[in-house]
Amino acid sequence: MRFSPFTLLGLAFFLLAFFGGLRVRRELEAGVARWLSSLFRRSAPIHRAATPLRYWFAVMVNTAFVLLFALAAAFALRVGFLRFAR
Repeated sequence: MRFSPFTLLGLAFFLLAFFGGLRVRRELEAGVARWLSSLFRRSAPIHRAATPLRYWFAVMVNTAFVLLFALAAAFALRVGFLRFAR
């Protein structure tokens, strides 16, 4: 298998999605969430007991962020493999 820039980009996106998913899982266990926790560490934490709607919305946004990076990674890997399959 030959590595292309698309393959390396896809692997980097998968690693970002993996570590973002671990962070979201840790936040769910702790009952505290931050907005786009992978990017903005300065945002104030949202506690589950204090504001349940904002908490679950923040969890949904973080999960969508992780899924978006996983989708981008799968697309980049597919492009990378198809480009050099010939």
